[in-house]
Amino acid sequence: LERFGSVAAVVAADPAEWLAVPGIGRERARALEETFNLRRRTKGRARTVN
Repeated sequence: LERFGSVAAVVAADPAEWLAVPGIGRERARALEETFNLRRRTKGRARTVN
């Protein structure tokens, strides 16, 4: 958050920007990208419960 200023800015950042953060390697950046992309794809979808 120090580098980006907000969670929204972290989510909006390009994975290459995450790699510039100490402690964020390729695998962690990939995991973040997958997580944020999943959230974008499922946001607003109704959940069905059987």
